[in-house]
Amino acid sequence: MEKDPASISVVIPAHNSSDTLGDVLEPLMQELREVDELIVVDDRSTDGTADLATGEGARVVISRGRPGAAGARNTGAESASGAWILFVDSDAVAPAGWRHLLQD
Repeated sequence: MEKDPASISVVIPAHNSSDTLGDVLEPLMQELREVDELIVVDDRSTDGTADLATGEGARVVISRGRPGAAGARNTGAESASGAWILFVDSDAVAPAGWRHLLQD
């Protein structure tokens, strides 16, 4: 399957991020298109992070390999199908119009 050259995979490494993840996912999801994907990499959370992400419409991948944000980013990159990968931390809220910023 050929990748759409404009498709974006947003990868969010997350560990016990249920308090912040909802605020992070909302603005990202508002600007995703059909060819895009939103991946939350759950890095051994114990607070319901994966359930929250699934409930918000993200695809959840369980981190494998080394624990921590770097290992989770690697797992997310391996799971991504987009032509471009955008990494966002689980406590970083994207500004409205974030997609437009990628085109400048």
